[in-house]
Amino acid sequence: MTKTQQYIINCIETARKGFVELTEGLTLEQVNKIPPGFSNNIAWNLGHISVAALALAFKTSGVKPAIEIPYFKKYGKGTRPESDIDAEELQALKDYAVTAISMIKESITSNEFVNATVTPYTTATYGIPMTDLDEIIATIAMHDSMHYGIAKSLSRIV
Repeated sequence: MTKTQQYIINCIETARKGFVELTEGLTLEQVNKIPPGFSNNIAWNLGHISVAALALAFKTSGVKPAIEIPYFKKYGKGTRPESDIDAEELQALKDYAVTAISMIKESITSNEFVNATVTPYTTATYGIPMTDLDEIIATIAMHDSMHYGIAKSLSRIV
């Protein structure tokens, strides 16, 4: 893992730790609430960052194209909260936020991405194509930060 990759992964881990801590100061009602003018809630944002990161890292790179991503159908691109989550699912999402980035970090450390052929992918959010691992993890960091910021804003109004 390069120094830059390590730095970006550390940024992602720090943001996710902050995101988890944010949820710990809220009730289930608060993490599930969708305020007027918003299309999602804090719980959805937490689930979304994990499934999106795994899809970007493993499917786009071809490293693990058939990876089974838990919660993908519920929190993937284009989804919205369909129902409230319970305390068990919230805890699972908090754990998953940490384990998902650990999976990516382990794959980088074990050189699984060395011979990867990244299928160029442009996110709808940023419109910037990703063509290699460094661009993928930088995009994950930006994406996580955006959703963490949204969750922080939501936490102030729920």
